[in-house]
Amino acid sequence: MNFSNLHMLMILYPMENRRIKLNALAARLGLTCAGITKLADGLDQKGFTFRSVVPGDRRSLFINLTNEGAAFAESIEGSLVSCIREGLGIGSGV
Repeated sequence: MNFSNLHMLMILYPMENRRIKLNALAARLGLTCAGITKLADGLDQKGFTFRSVVPGDRRSLFINLTNEGAAFAESIEGSLVSCIREGLGIGSGV
């Protein structure tokens, strides 16, 4: 799992309904539609996400977090925050 995959999961995890339009996710990550599709394919294969059609707009897709994806995101959330804080030199305040 690469950083971009982790970043995608961490964006999806706290979202209402745990989904976002693929083009909106691409914009948040600074990726092209082709780039986000490749990343989404990898998460779909792991069973962490799936795609669905946006009602009323057959050309747009949601990427949805599965229960397995949510469980994985929850299991790594604390570790990721700790790594980021450490990498940025942000102490625990103690």
